Amino acid sequence: MKEKRYTIGEFIGTLEECTKFYEEHKDDCIAPPYLYEGSNYRVTYWKEI
Repeated sequence: MKEKRYTIGEFIGTLEECTKFYEEHKDDCIAPPYLYEGSNYRVTYWKEI
């Protein structure tokens, strides 16, 4: 069986977009959406490579 490998990914968008992404991928997310640059929000998550 091949070992799965992951890297940290990020999703940047509006609060609504990030909240939707977070709800759809909650098990992969490291933290809920947070204010990033200006009015953008960011979600960091584990992304399979």
